[in-house]
Amino acid sequence: MADISHIKSWIQESTEIRSSYDSRWAKNLRLMKGIFSEKERTDSIVRKRSKIFFRKIWASVWRITASLYELYLKDPDTFRIEGRDGFEDPVKARLLQFMVEYRRDRLMRTQSLFKKFIWGFQNILGLGWTVGKLSWEYNQATGVDGPRFVLYPNEQVYPDLSAETKEDMQYIISQPLINLPQLRRRNEEKANYKNNSRTLYRCGAA
Repeated sequence: MADISHIKSWIQESTEIRSSYDSRWAKNLRLMKGIFSEKERTDSIVRKRSKIFFRKIWASVWRITASLYELYLKDPDTFRIEGRDGFEDPVKARLLQFMVEYRRDRLMRTQSLFKKFIWGFQNILGLGWTVGKLSWEYNQATGVDGPRFVLYPNEQVYPDLSAETKEDMQYIISQPLINLPQLRRRNEEKANYKNNSRTLYRCGAA
């Protein structure tokens, strides 16, 4: 378990490395939305008419997104869980298959899982990467007992960008997402303890 000093140093390291990518990510998003810099020409040299090439970029991103949908999301039953022998494993595999499909369908209906998948594809195509976390949430008081999938905004994630692959990363730090009631309570706590000069940062490291 890393202490707070290590986490802060990792965040600083990731921020410094990522600063070289931020301008390129911002430019990609601007081009997708049709916002050009003064140095870029949007008119055709031959016909002297606007090419509006951001439409081509926008269309290309959505066409690739559609291809990813066809590959991964169109048929929800493409994956199969199979047993290793011909006795008890097939029965367990069928039961596990049923439970996975049930939980997946629940996530689709109640937690907008399909929409989060599409947003994830958009992040990959526009920014080059995306981060999500699948966890099991249990709260006896509220009766919550099931999987939860969170798609983190890229600006709230600090990966080890010095590593070549995800497996080589020493850390992936994400800022916790909070809802509106939690934000209000946090603001009230800050107001009650405004004379306290210490600031606490909460973050999770993996």
